[in-house]
Amino acid sequence: MCAARNHPVLKDLHLGPCEAYGYLTQGGDSRIPGVDDRADFEELLKALQMLGFDGKQISEVFRLLAGLLLLGNVHFENGESSSAVSSESAQEISRLCSEICIKPNDSKIEFEFEPKRAIQQLRACGVLETVRISAAGFPSRYPYEEFARRYRVLYTKEAAIWRDSPKRFAELACQQCLEEGKYAVGKTKIFLRTGQVAVLERVRLDTLAVAATMIQKTWKGFVARRKYETMRRSLLIVQASLKAFLAFRRIKYLQMHRAVITMQSATRGFLERRNYERIRNATIGIQAAFKAQRVRRYVEKLRYEKSAITIQSAWRGYAARREQIAKRRKVVMVQCAVRKWLAKRRLRELK
Repeated sequence: MCAARNHPVLKDLHLGPCEAYGYLTQGGDSRIPGVDDRADFEELLKALQMLGFDGKQISEVFRLLAGLLLLGNVHFENGESSSAVSSESAQEISRLCSEICIKPNDSKIEFEFEPKRAIQQLRACGVLETVRISAAGFPSRYPYEEFARRYRVLYTKEAAIWRDSPKRFAELACQQCLEEGKYAVGKTKIFLRTGQVAVLERVRLDTLAVAATMIQKTWKGFVARRKYETMRRSLLIVQASLKAFLAFRRIKYLQMHRAVITMQSATRGFLERRNYERIRNATIGIQAAFKAQRVRRYVEKLRYEKSAITIQSAWRGYAARREQIAKRRKVVMVQCAVRKWLAKRRLRELK
């Protein structure tokens, strides 16, 4: 922002050089070799416009950031009875209140300031949290999900860790790319010292460049292999056509050469088949006569056996019925005798 302070979007904020702000000079030199802050600002502005931010929303975002820069220039000192703001910082506080729109009191009365109300507004805007983090030397902070989405190319040992566990991914990526003490792991965000975002961006761009080179190399290899395969298939087609022509000529010669042999083979085959059919038909006739005689004998035998079985069945049935009738008659005679005896005894009892 300071490098692009003359941009039409930032012109009304009256920003100064980066050396004029305490938050930007805590880590020493605020400029990073090889990094064009103005070009980065142009890219950021284009990205916000692509995301659908209108001019008013973009101005509010940069106004809030300018207010945070001004807040870093506020210095507090102890007075006789209570904390007081130095006269040098009074102008900075006034500019801060106008930049982030902090009301000094709910009644909008001039020259009346309510500290508790102002602190509540600062806390609601996230200014106090930003001041605390920036004071600790970590001006840059990212939610784990956003950090993982942007820098997922920095750690590729586990493919899906950036999506499944963004916090673990942020720790591993920072351990791999940054020095110890240049970052801090929070509960929901990762905090980076001044200049570390540029380091991550440089590593990210280098990784993407290597990946792009690999993709280009793979694509060029694929195109070259496809061209080679096309040429190879064309050559094979030409060779196959030539071989087919030569083979056709040889086949024609062989057909004419073998025509006589084919006719001789057909004639000999016909004669042999006719002789074979004659012998085969005679053999089949003899076998059929023999089998018919054997079948007739077998059928005659079955007929005799069936007749004998029928006679035996009839006789056994007759004998069984006769025996049954005899037993029945004896039972009836016994029943009649018993009934007669019972009737006589009953008659005697009645007399």
